[in-house]
Amino acid sequence: MAVQPVDYELGAGARFVAGAGSTPGAGLHAGVVSSMADGLTVRVVRNDAMTLIEIIGDLDMSNVERLQAVFDELHVGDKSVVVVSFELCTYCDSTGLGRLVRLSNRIAPQLRVVVPKMSSIRRVFDITGLSIHLGVFDSFDDASVGIPVRAIWRKAL
Repeated sequence: MAVQPVDYELGAGARFVAGAGSTPGAGLHAGVVSSMADGLTVRVVRNDAMTLIEIIGDLDMSNVERLQAVFDELHVGDKSVVVVSFELCTYCDSTGLGRLVRLSNRIAPQLRVVVPKMSSIRRVFDITGLSIHLGVFDSFDDASVGIPVRAIWRKAL
């Protein structure tokens, strides 16, 4: 049975649509927090085992509060694995990195961060030591090793 979409207003024109794009029978919920005016889109896909948060575009001080709202609204501090993907992120300033560190402090064992080696922002993670501190992965496939629901995710994305 498909999940019905539910809108959550997150301020500054942002919107989270829970259940949009759900896969029938898979227990998978997808949504998008977006505001094209500020250059950031946050896509969220989740089920009981994993939450994937994709950061698409530029993440900076003008929109980092929306990402924090996603972290807060999704209750990412539970026992499921949380993958934050920077695969499609084109810019991330210190405020974005700071929010990621705060999230890591809350849910360190469950957090997996994806920043491809050839990404324009990987160097920032390397220079600041966050690649080691956060245990950064090169791809979603690497970050999701050992999670039994991987096959479902590739179909949904």
